[in-house]
Amino acid sequence: MEIKVDLINEIHVMRVTGKLDNSNAYDCEVKISELIDSGCRNLIFDFSRLEYISSAGLRIILVAIRMLRDKSGKLSIFGMSDHVTEVFAICGLNSKINTYKTQDEAVNA
Repeated sequence: MEIKVDLINEIHVMRVTGKLDNSNAYDCEVKISELIDSGCRNLIFDFSRLEYISSAGLRIILVAIRMLRDKSGKLSIFGMSDHVTEVFAICGLNSKINTYKTQDEAVNA
C-alpha cells in the first residue's frame, strides 16, 4: 500500500494505492490520526487505485468517521472500483459515507 496526501482548498485528499488490509491498516490509521490531530476536518479518500480492502481496512474507515465526527469534520470517498463498492454495500457502509465518482464531485460537495 502507498499513501499520498494532497491539500486541495483546505481539504485533505488521501490517495491509497494497492491493498488496504491487516498488513498495513495500522500505518493508515496512524496517518489519519496525524492529519486529524494537525487540524484536518475534511478528509477525502481517493480509492481509484485501491485494489482490495479487508475488514481491517473497513475498520480504519469507521475509525476515521468517528474521529472526524468528534471534531465536527466530514469524510468522503471517490473513485471506488466495483469490487470495493460491493464490499461497502455488503457491510452497510455505503449508507454512512458520501461517495462520489470523481475528485471534483467530492471536493465540490
